Amino acid sequence: MDTPQGERLMPTIDLAPGLPFHSVQVKGLKPQKPSLFQDALERLHALGGNAQILDGRGVAGLEHITTAARLAAISFGSGRNLARSPATELLLYASASRQIKEAIQRLGVNPSSRSWVLVVINGSGDASQNICELFLSHGSGDDGLIEILPEKRAYLMEIYGISEEELTFTQTIHGSGESALKALVMERVALSELYR
Repeated sequence: MDTPQGERLMPTIDLAPGLPFHSVQVKGLKPQKPSLFQDALERLHALGGNAQILDGRGVAGLEHITTAARLAAISFGSGRNLARSPATELLLYASASRQIKEAIQRLGVNPSSRSWVLVVINGSGDASQNICELFLSHGSGDDGLIEILPEKRAYLMEIYGISEEELTFTQTIHGSGESALKALVMERVALSELYR
């Protein structure tokens, strides 16, 4: 599949100086054939990059991914990581879970995933470009899938255990329902650090 140049760009997000991994790159994708998720994962890992593909339904914005990546980097830096790889540690934090199986159930791509989010850890140059191109060969890039969309609301509330009452209360503080939902997901991610 041929993709326009702008679709291939993945801006680098700096996490913080002094961490074991210092940056992430994030890209959304609408897969042509969601059933090929296993092929996509295997081909990405074969490239040797440190990358994770998440089910876009469970992603609550770029801040959600950036916060999870920061916490994963801090845990690796302090030796408190639960996973062996930065990509799996990021999955644990992004899903607000301590258990890899539960994290995969919440945020792992599967045959029903209609949106994928690629997160590349410490990506740079040709390696990062190769990972992005491989990822985009499975569909069309759409970074809007990273953000909270109305159709993601119920799923996000379900997997992060957010009640209507909680959302309504938080909305009085944050204004919009989207901002409130994002804040509650971020709270779950941050609090997962306490239960390690």
